[in-house]
Formats: sequence, structure tokens, C-alpha cells
Amino acid sequence: MAYYTPINVHRKRTINQITQPPPPTRRSTRQKFGILLGVPILAILGTMINFLFLNLNELGFGIGAGMEEESMLSDFRKISSKARTNQQQRRQSTVEGEVVQAEVPVILSSSSNVNEQIKRDWCEQVAKARADLSPFLQIHYPCEKLQPATSAVVCMLTDGAAEGKDSKFFFTARDYINGIMTLGASLQGNIDPTQTHQLLLLRDGFELQPDDRIRLASVGWVIGTAPNFPLAREYVPRFPRYKTTYTKITAIGLGEYKCVMLMDADTLVIGNIQEIMKCNVFQHPNNRVAGTIDWYQKHWHLFNTGSILWKPSGKEMDRVFNLTKNTTFMKKYSSDQDFLNHVYPERLNNTLNSEIVTMDTPESRRDNSPLIPHEFAMQGSVVPMSWEYNAQTHAEVENMDFWKAHRDTVRILHFTEKKGWRCERRYDDPPPLKEMPNPCLKEIPICFCREAHLYWKLFDLAETIANETLALAKG
Repeated sequence: MAYYTPINVHRKRTINQITQPPPPTRRSTRQKFGILLGVPILAILGTMINFLFLNLNELGFGIGAGMEEESMLSDFRKISSKARTNQQQRRQSTVEGEVVQAEVPVILSSSSNVNEQIKRDWCEQVAKARADLSPFLQIHYPCEKLQPATSAVVCMLTDGAAEGKDSKFFFTARDYINGIMTLGASLQGNIDPTQTHQLLLLRDGFELQPDDRIRLASVGWVIGTAPNFPLAREYVPRFPRYKTTYTKITAIGLGEYKCVMLMDADTLVIGNIQEIMKCNVFQHPNNRVAGTIDWYQKHWHLFNTGSILWKPSGKEMDRVFNLTKNTTFMKKYSSDQDFLNHVYPERLNNTLNSEIVTMDTPESRRDNSPLIPHEFAMQGSVVPMSWEYNAQTHAEVENMDFWKAHRDTVRILHFTEKKGWRCERRYDDPPPLKEMPNPCLKEIPICFCREAHLYWKLFDLAETIANETLALAKG
């Protein structure tokens, strides 16, 4: 496994390196006590913020709207102000020459022998789950920092254009980092962190600046690496944005989890997803993945991989990889999504797809199930996941009636035609659909960006959390 050294504020010595403490004066005792409590307090504060997100249903747009947005933002600012005061107090109590640990979040306390054993057990479970997976396809993350979990939300950072080299369809690494920051903030309160890990996986060779590691960790991401998917040159997609995205397929090999929700940087969680992360959706031995049908060129065609739930397996990962060596099957697919829709070809049938979509209603999905209860589809490799879990924003323009009928129950937004970071920065609710421009063209700021106010509000929250954490880290 790959392990990472915690990021520290650079002063003279760590707490553990102090071998000859000063005489136990009242002041020094108080200072040491403050240091020992400092980091746990930060962790508790993070938990409190997560609890606030969960119970106040932040921004008022989750399932079952809670308090008004301005009231929520006011409360968040109060918490942030109190955090700054606490940080100043902890810095004042820090002994000169010692180090304040800056890595967040703190997952488990290292002071408990029980917790240490739990962490060792998880690492052993990871190793056991990967025993039948080819080493060059294995994902690595710091398992020793994590308690056992049922599931994981996974996001991958595989590439990005240099600043100033981006285009209409190829985005910068900073764009993706900002999107992942915002996604991380949106997950707070919408997953159960005791049951679901939150993993950010960097493609081998992709470098993050130290400050970005701290910022991303501040919104819950545990950072690891994913391998370069060894794809023959003749099969690498032509479109620059998709040249490295086959790496995302390696999430299939995370066999230590019962299920893995793979989410792109252009997605946003706006409702509770704890139920689907319990991994009860795979009930038939044929089931491999749960995916939402794509609204593609005015047809229901393919399953969209921007937000997709895998039933992970090392053997299945090896099988999928071996297909890329099969000259009868393999060709230059346009993207990893195109490839996967041929590995699991059930959503190439538009007639069946339309039949499935007509059943995606609250009345059909009893007990608010995340799945569409189409009996035949439920027995296949691709389980039909509701639009709620991958609401593609181009449908707000291209399939307005469907969008209007399903918008109120959406839990995961997927910015497809225009990414959140490419939409005009605004915070007000969008106009009613009947008042939208007609035709609604890409050049018009509101078109394909009706939900951008949610992105920018959560982006600002993520920036607030990250800046607080960086301030603490840098003393």
C-alpha cells in the first residue's frame, strides 16, 4: 500500500521529538495540555460542522427542505468565526519550537489500542480483497488511517490542462480541483462517514501542491492513487479530455467494499444518499453496476458514468482489463463510458431504455428505492438506477418536461453540457422554467446553468473550510 506522511507546520521539532521537557511549571503544563487538545478539538469541530450539514439540511435544497439559505449561511459564518478564535487560542498556547499537526480529517484516535487493531484489520481486509487482482491494476490509499466501512464515494483526478491551455471542452487541473472541493463539501451531511469512506484518487504521476492536499482533506477527502490504465496506443480516445479517463475503471477493483459510488468532479450531492450507500441494490448474481440512463441526442441511450455505483470485484476488474487485449472486442472507443457500455451492453437498446424510464416515478419506486423496478432490467448486469442519482443538467434544456417532473427529488446533480465552474457566478434561485429563453442557447449564461447557484454556494463553503484549515496549518 502507498502511505503518506502527514503535512505539518514547519517549526523546529515535533511533539514526539521533545525528549527533555522543561520543568513542570503551571504555564508549561497548560501549554502542553493545549497542544494535546488542539488537534482533537479541530476534529470535533469538523464533526460538528458535518452534523450541522446533516441536521439543518444545508442551503435548503436537499430532500425535505430545512431552514432558509441565508439563515444557514449566517450560522455557518458564526461557526467559522468561532473556529478562527479557537485557532488563535490554540496557537497562543503552543510551545515555541513544537509542531501543530495539520492533516485533517482525523479519522481515528491513535491513542486507543482497540482503534489501532481496527485499523490493522481494515488494512488486512484490503489486502485480502486484492489478492486476486493484478498488482498493476491496484488502487492505493492510506488504509491505516481508516476504520472499516461498507462503501466508498470515489472521485478520480486523472489529468488537466495547464493554466491558460484550457479550451471549451478541456479543463484545467485547477477547474477539476475546485470541482472536487465543491463535491466534497456537498457530501458533508449526505453520507454517513462511519459507514462510507470518501476517497480522492490521483492518477499515478499527477502531482498535487501541499496546500491543495490540505484543502481537499479539509472537506473530507482521503487521498490515494490510481494506476495508469495500460491501454494500447491505438485504443486511446482521440478527445483530449478522455485520454486518461480509462483510469477510472480501476474502481471496479476496490473489492474491500460492498459498493463504490464513482463520481466525477462535475457532480454535486444535493440530497441524502445514505440509503444507496448501504449497498442493498445488488440482489441478482448477474448485477455488476447500477447506472442511470443517459439522455443522449434526444434518445434514452447508454448508461451515464458521471455518477455510477459499482459492485466491486478483483476478478471482474481483471476480466474487464483483459477485454482491452481482445482484438475481436476492442476498438478506439470514444471514452471510458463508451467502452463500459459495450462491456455491459444492455443500455444500447433504446426501446428497453424508454420502457425503463417510464417506470422512474415515486409511485413505482416503492419506499423511495434508488432503483427502477423493471423486472427484466433488475436481473441484468446493469441495474437501473433512478434519475435522482445522476440528473444530467443538459436535460433542463433538451428535455424540459422530464426535468420539471423529476427535479424536486434529485439527490445528485451532474453538470453535463456546462460545468458548474464554467457557469456564471450567481447565488439567486433560477427563474421558472416557463420564463427561460426559447430557444435556450449555450451562449446565454442561464442556459444549461439553472443549477449553478448551488455549485457556487457550496464552492464558497468549501473555500471557507479550506481557508480556516490552511490558516491553522500555517500557524
